[in-house]
Amino acid sequence: MIVNGDWELGNYADLLGDDLGVAPLPTVSSTGMDPAPYTAGAFYMVPSAVEGDNLTVVLDFIAWSTNTENQIQMVEDLRRLPANAEALADPIVTDDTLLAGAAEAVQKGIPQPTNVEMRCVFDAMNTAIRDVLGAGNSDFAAVTAAMQTAADNCVATL
Repeated sequence: MIVNGDWELGNYADLLGDDLGVAPLPTVSSTGMDPAPYTAGAFYMVPSAVEGDNLTVVLDFIAWSTNTENQIQMVEDLRRLPANAEALADPIVTDDTLLAGAAEAVQKGIPQPTNVEMRCVFDAMNTAIRDVLGAGNSDFAAVTAAMQTAADNCVATL
């Protein structure tokens, strides 16, 4: 089992073919609740100083790139989940077992915070995961303490 995002589906499918399945994280038996992992995407950010014709062009591009037709084309080209809800419900997603599984999983998620400190959290977690899974460290108290220290130190340097 691997926890990852839709950006890796193509690579996994190439390697595993029909032996690959995609599904949401399983329900936590002790609580009966589904996990709500962070979800993220690509975002457009437009400086507040953009105005006039430049703003019109930027907004037209955003509208064009996020419309259903272009989102579906993106799925065809990149095999990535679309941001547009209509495209997410399109057969190009729902008829593809891998994309449909990823779409089901993402719909249970919550938006990932966009603050820069999250990079510190994720980097600290990656190190801890490698320590536990790669090096076999089973001292979880020490691993979590090191993870917290690493995140705190990183945030202090921002």
